Formats: sequence, structure tokens, C-alpha cells
Amino acid sequence: MSQIEEMWKAIKPYVTAGSVAAVVAVLSLLLSIVSILIGRRSARAAEIQAAAAMDQAESAKRQAGEAADGVAQAARSAELSELALLAQRRLQIPAEIPQVVLLLEATQGPFLFPGVVSSIPTPHSEAIQPVIDDVELDFWKDRWKSIYFVVRGVVFNDSSRSVGLIPGGPDLYAGSSSLWRDSVDLPTMMQPNYGTYLLRPQQAALFEWKPARTLDAWIDLSNGVEGEYLPSADFVIGYADWRMRSILKLTADIQPVRLRPGGDIDKPKWILSKQPYIHVATEWEQRAPSDLKELKRDLFPARLENWM
Repeated sequence: MSQIEEMWKAIKPYVTAGSVAAVVAVLSLLLSIVSILIGRRSARAAEIQAAAAMDQAESAKRQAGEAADGVAQAARSAELSELALLAQRRLQIPAEIPQVVLLLEATQGPFLFPGVVSSIPTPHSEAIQPVIDDVELDFWKDRWKSIYFVVRGVVFNDSSRSVGLIPGGPDLYAGSSSLWRDSVDLPTMMQPNYGTYLLRPQQAALFEWKPARTLDAWIDLSNGVEGEYLPSADFVIGYADWRMRSILKLTADIQPVRLRPGGDIDKPKWILSKQPYIHVATEWEQRAPSDLKELKRDLFPARLENWM
């Protein structure tokens, strides 16, 4: 007989249904306790893993924030560097732009002309006399007549280098001026396609500009009608490479006509004044690099095509 059978015969008298149930209950309790312990350990492990994950997320967030700060700081540094270069370049501009002097004679006019003012030769003939008395004009009859003025002056190159001069409105001519000591020749045409004249150091040029409008346009201008602007002209002035250039702008603030008091509103009469308000303003516009692209264009002109 085996040992197991002997053990069973020894304990059999003591085994009852109640004792078996008790043993089963004890075993179940032990299993429950073991399960609870295992569950607690698993929960703790999960809690530790969750805490570690949160730490990793916070670390990643901090790193992302630091990276974003770094990118922003780099962008600010690049922007500050660009601004510093632009500021430095602008400080150099006054020493590089052409030094040109403009002198203006007293404005002549008004002149009343039935045709197109551009057809009047330059220089303006002394035989054409300005209005010497106030002139009454009928709007419907005279609205397309031209009223113009003659602005004359001298452009003088005070630079140590030759400059290019492109008139935008004024005409250059040979002759004399009360503002200049000698007779002045017409400058050499350098680029006919652009209308560019060559002005050598200490050389002067005479110009004449005829700001003109029809009676209808002068009335709209005095009434502030949208789209009507004061007559203007300009000179573009630069060295041979045209990297640095200036624009000399002329604006004629003139009020030659006024509505006749007591006139018939259906048949308005206007007065062309013999002594109208006249002010010719001058304004210099200096070209300066506005961004890094233009700055590179100025610093490395040999790599770029002529962009004028």
C-alpha cells in the first residue's frame, strides 16, 4: 500500500463535510487576500508609471517651450541684426547721394491758351504775355481753355562726380538765367531711351516747367474734387550705377480762378486772377534700403542686373 493511501486511512475518520467546507473557505480567503495584494501592487506600479509619464510629459513641455523661446530669440536676434545693418546703411546715405542744388526764379503767369500747353516751345517766348488784368471766363464756353504758369530754375551739380539727371515734366534748355552768372549750354544726353542727361561736377542746367490745367480742372481742384491733384514734376538724380539716387519733386500750389460773386448759377462765370496765389514747393526724396533684399542689392551691386 502506498504512503498516500496510508495517510488517507489515517485522516479519513476525521474528515467531514463541515471540515472540507472550512478548508475550502480558508483557501478561498487566502486566494482573495493574494488577489488583493497582487491588485494593490499592480495599482501601485500603474500609479508609478503614470507619475513617470506625467514627469516625462512635463519635461517634454518644458523642452518644447525652451525650443520655442530659442526660435523666437533667434528670430529677434536676426531682426535686430537686420535693423542694425539697415540703420548703418542709412547713416552712410548722405555721404553717397549726389549733392545737387536747385534754384527757382519767380513764377510767371497766369497765361491763357486755347490749345494744348505741351505744344508751346521751350524756352517760353517773351512775346507771350501773361494776363495783366482779371479775366472773366464763361464756364461753358471756356472750360477747355488752358491756364498755365512758367516755372524756371537752375539745377547745379555740387558733387565731385558726374550725375545722371532725368527730368519728369520740366524741359532743359540752353540760355541764360538771372540766377546764374554765365550762359548755360544744354547738358549732354547720356541715355536717350530714359531721357537721361549727364551733369558733370560744377555744371549747371537750366529748366522750364509749365504747370497747366484746363479751366474745368482748376475749378475741380479748387473745389477739392477727388482725383484732382496739384500739378507736380520731378528730377531723378543719381550716379552712374544708380544704386543711390534722389528724387527732387516740385509741386505747384496755385489757385488761379474764383467764382464771380452774384453770378447766375446756371451760367457760372469765373474770374481768372491776374495775381493768383502761387507757391512752388520743393521736396527731396532719398532712396534708402527698406529691407534686407534691397540692402544686399546695395552691398553687392556687381551681382545684380541694372534695376533702374
